[in-house]
Amino acid sequence: MATHDYVLANQSGSSFRSDLNNALSAIVSQNSSSTEPATKYSYQYWVDTSATPALIKQRNAANDAWITLGEVDGQLLIADGTNAKPGIAFAADINTGLKRDAADQISLVTAGTQALTILSDGKVGIGTTSPANQLQVNGAFRALNETAQNSITFENQADSTGDTNITIQKSRGGTGGPSQITAGDDLGEIRIRGRHGSDFANAFRIKCVSTTNTGNFAPNTTFTNNGTTLLTLTSSDTIQGHARFFSNASLAEGQNGYDIQSAGLTKFGRNVAAATTVFQVFGADGKFQLKGDGDAQNTNNSYGGVSDSKLKENIVDANSQWDDIKAIQVRNYNYKADTPYATHTQIGVIAQELETVCPGLVKDNIDEDGDGNDLGTVTKTVHYSVLYMKAVKALQEAMTRIETLETKVAALEAGN
Repeated sequence: MATHDYVLANQSGSSFRSDLNNALSAIVSQNSSSTEPATKYSYQYWVDTSATPALIKQRNAANDAWITLGEVDGQLLIADGTNAKPGIAFAADINTGLKRDAADQISLVTAGTQALTILSDGKVGIGTTSPANQLQVNGAFRALNETAQNSITFENQADSTGDTNITIQKSRGGTGGPSQITAGDDLGEIRIRGRHGSDFANAFRIKCVSTTNTGNFAPNTTFTNNGTTLLTLTSSDTIQGHARFFSNASLAEGQNGYDIQSAGLTKFGRNVAAATTVFQVFGADGKFQLKGDGDAQNTNNSYGGVSDSKLKENIVDANSQWDDIKAIQVRNYNYKADTPYATHTQIGVIAQELETVCPGLVKDNIDEDGDGNDLGTVTKTVHYSVLYMKAVKALQEAMTRIETLETKVAALEAGN
């Protein structure tokens, strides 16, 4: 173990030989010593034996500092490096390799750009230098598995009630930081695709689109099969969980679809003519159908109401309905052409006219938009089933009068 200044002075033979041997000893031992060589040269090697294990050091080009290269029988120690010149690089590609960013933090660099980062807490970032999650990928990625059935598996083994979830988020702002989304922004999409010809085609797609950028947050989620919208889910801060089996913004007359709203409103739509069924329910012995013109039909023409005496009280004979029925105007009419209803001639009553005679038979129904919101107007309807019962009572009164008259006529005829 020796160091040497590598200067051989003029001296006697034995002294020269001793000095030469010391210089050779320093060379073969890489100037190994617990203290640095007194005379230093650029690019000179020195094995620093003051450390355990000993450190291999090299003098820098400026000859003003030592660079630690590694340990004898131990680790290889390198400089931190930069994006342009990583600490570990390739002779033919010096801006690609591995570098140290900070304490306990490393990164992979490609073409002078930090591509993958591992933080001190184990978080990994691809396309980002500051990952917030265990794995964060900024940009698109693809998982390809050519042998096994499962490409990606998410499993939660925590001893808790916490679930396993996948979160897809959308914001604006770019490099300036996240900001609020705007109407029409695609919030996220999941596709199931199959190879068809020379490219992949969507077999099933779930897509969520924002429909507002101020006030309530109201995204739409669509389920699509081969380009056709099968189901639309809508929600907002005030309305949650609308399900629409159609592609329109709101289901209305003359449209096809099925709309289920969280407030309880359910709508069916089928743009068909009078004789075609819009909705039907089957039982073991029959069925019930709603037709395209609003008609209700069933197998046995029986429509019932709850009428058990155990549920009723204050049971008395109904008052006379003679004057009411006599005052009711029975009209022919047709619906206006600008309504969604058939315009053929019908027979019935006009709600406003009936209301002057029997106001209890007329109901004001709130006009709503496709989402069930009050439009501030009403449309009147008539309780025809109650009107029929009033007619039955009036018919009974007429029958009594007829029977009385028949008795009187019979008596007169008998007296002749």
